[in-house]
Amino acid sequence: MRIALQVPSRIDIDVVETDDRLPSMCCNVTIEANQFLQRLHFRDRAWISCSTWDSFVKGLTVDDCTNPELFDIERRLVLRVLKSTAGFQVSFEGRRTHSNGVIGKMAILAPLHREEFAVVARKFADFERWW
Repeated sequence: MRIALQVPSRIDIDVVETDDRLPSMCCNVTIEANQFLQRLHFRDRAWISCSTWDSFVKGLTVDDCTNPELFDIERRLVLRVLKSTAGFQVSFEGRRTHSNGVIGKMAILAPLHREEFAVVARKFADFERWW
């Protein structure tokens, strides 16, 4: 099960393992952005609870100004869709901390056109759920 988007950066979420005890899924998450003559590439593996997934999908379908968030259990990865009367934005933040104390962070904030938002909402709504 996989979601692959190109809005406006490449977002790829691939489920590689599930756990029914705490309904959750382990996902390989890849984010790539080509902006300002630079290429940002973030890859991580993270557990996302099924209830967080459901809340994010519901937030995408509700027609108000709630800002749905999809995040992993440790909150190292956060994908947000910011909705306002002026339009939409997509935000991604990724963070890892090494055992020696070094912290690596990546963040992207980009406008999301109405048509792109519709694609994002549809892809997440069409995601096959087993829970």
